[in-house]
Amino acid sequence: MIIKAGSTDVTTYYDMRVSSTGLSATGLTPSDFDLQYTRSGAAAAAKVDAVVNPNGVGGDHSDNTVIEVDATSSPGLYRIDWPDAAFAAGVGETILSVKVATAFTEKKSVELSPQVDAATITATADGEAIPDAITALMAVLFGNNAPVSGANAFKKRDGSTTAVTVTNNATGTRTLSTIV
Repeated sequence: MIIKAGSTDVTTYYDMRVSSTGLSATGLTPSDFDLQYTRSGAAAAAKVDAVVNPNGVGGDHSDNTVIEVDATSSPGLYRIDWPDAAFAAGVGETILSVKVATAFTEKKSVELSPQVDAATITATADGEAIPDAITALMAVLFGNNAPVSGANAFKKRDGSTTAVTVTNNATGTRTLSTIV
């Protein structure tokens, strides 16, 4: 599972199974659940005794809550709402742990991807800064095109290789754009 670092109101779903039989664990109550998370390079956060989500299965997020989704149609499936601190920026991974005395302990690894501001990207593509290259590409694919019957070939900056061909009808309306 991958989410953006700093995400809030994260909800996950766990398929809980009875440890003695392997069957779906239905009818568990929130007080049966111990919730804990561990951020990479840090000690585990304090264990929390879950409480019932007062907003229902489809309701708003509420930290450290558990609710059974549907014992008949989705036996053993539980919704768990985690605290925002588990996903704060600063580490690359958080491990979520769900423990029930009569069921298998379940864990999920959550990769926390860094937040990226596209305006600050300094890498290049074909010698152009990425934002400039994207702007040029968008202009070729979706921008205005001079009314010319036939096809326009948009070549790489060095002029040697066609990168995009745009075909127009007799009135100059674009009929086809092809990335070569």
